[in-house]
Amino acid sequence: MLWTGIAYQGMQFAAINPAAFGFAALFVMQGVLFSVAAVRGTLRFGGLIRLLMRLP
Repeated sequence: MLWTGIAYQGMQFAAINPAAFGFAALFVMQGVLFSVAAVRGTLRFGGLIRLLMRLP
């Protein structure tokens, strides 16, 4: 996600769309949050699926 935000959105896509800088910032923020959650051990997957599987 960090690489996608910097290399693709920030460097490549920005040449044709000025809004790409905003998307680049969001991708980088998502990558940082994902990395922090992974290092802390608080990363969980399958939240919605687990809720749906509990329904009768």
